[in-house]
Amino acid sequence: MEGPLGLAGHALTLVTTYHLSTVNDSTHLKVEVHGAGEFKEEWPEVIENVWKHFIIERFKPYWEEKYSKSSTR
Repeated sequence: MEGPLGLAGHALTLVTTYHLSTVNDSTHLKVEVHGAGEFKEEWPEVIENVWKHFIIERFKPYWEEKYSKSSTR
């Protein structure tokens, strides 16, 4: 994915790469973000927290609920 990803209005480009690998019977997701341009000192932490929010707090529970429902049918 490429773009400002929520930091529009700034001279900034982010490139996000997703790395998926198998770990035992699970899938490990590593999100790698590289940026160039107008960066503020606090933005790396902000960007990391945004990804944690969407992946861990939103997507993971959704997927676990969906997967557990489909496996019990």
